[in-house]
Amino acid sequence: MSYLQENENGKERKIRATGSTALVTPPIYDIALDADKPRYQNGLTRPLGFPRFLHRLCDLESPVYHPISREPDFARYLQILTGTALLIDEDGKTTFVSAGSCIYLAENFVCDLLLGRGEHNWLTAYWEPTGHFVPSVSEPYAIFHLDKTSESSKALTREICLRDGATDDVPHLLLAWINSQIHDRTTNNTPFKFTRSSGEFEENLQLLLEAILASPQTDWNLARAAQVAGYSPFHLSRIFRANLAVGLPKFVELCRTEAAIPLILHSHTPMHMISEQCGFGTPQAMRTAIREHTGFLPTELRGRGGE
Repeated sequence: MSYLQENENGKERKIRATGSTALVTPPIYDIALDADKPRYQNGLTRPLGFPRFLHRLCDLESPVYHPISREPDFARYLQILTGTALLIDEDGKTTFVSAGSCIYLAENFVCDLLLGRGEHNWLTAYWEPTGHFVPSVSEPYAIFHLDKTSESSKALTREICLRDGATDDVPHLLLAWINSQIHDRTTNNTPFKFTRSSGEFEENLQLLLEAILASPQTDWNLARAAQVAGYSPFHLSRIFRANLAVGLPKFVELCRTEAAIPLILHSHTPMHMISEQCGFGTPQAMRTAIREHTGFLPTELRGRGGE
């Protein structure tokens, strides 16, 4: 039996959760998977087995379950543009995913997909496994990151996003997108990323980013970081934000959050020890960062599997 910690009026309460019906799903996700709708503007009906496409947005005040994870008659593909979630399989294995994460779920694979607080923007496709439009995949599920896919896959994702979900008149674009994503799927030990640590950076900046990722618990003040990078503090502050789109303190906080999530999910280490190990200093500082960047409280992440 699983449990979920939820805040209500500032107080935490424990909810008994047995599956996707444990929490109320917002109406925008209340989708009819068996709807037989025309998929082309010229009036042709959708061929049997041709993927259906959904572009869904919502803003959540508390975690809720996504119903598409409980549709084992379909193969499903989900890509997160904005938002976070916990994927929990029937054995209780939990995987955290965030913006850029890609999820393939084969038919007959049942799991819970618990969405975190905050804004969500998801691209989703599902199809009957008997169709011939998408190749069958041997593994029951795959979770990988968009950064690991090919440039053509990324370009197709951008094109889909530019259309804001309006793909009825370009079914072959949708088909190319799904097939390219599944073709590029990889086994990724880190299916989520908050930080951008590689790219066309100057060598000194690249070395600094790698040092922060390797040791997020270090007191990375501007003076120390500038010394490691070999820049003046002023120059480092300027080029850091220009290249990473965030300042040094926020980047360090994101690195610490990345380090803390696996420990919260997959260990019994006390919260105060995790906050110290990851460089937050206090459990409250860690709680604030975890909630901001994951949409969950630390107790919710740890409590997802019950006691």
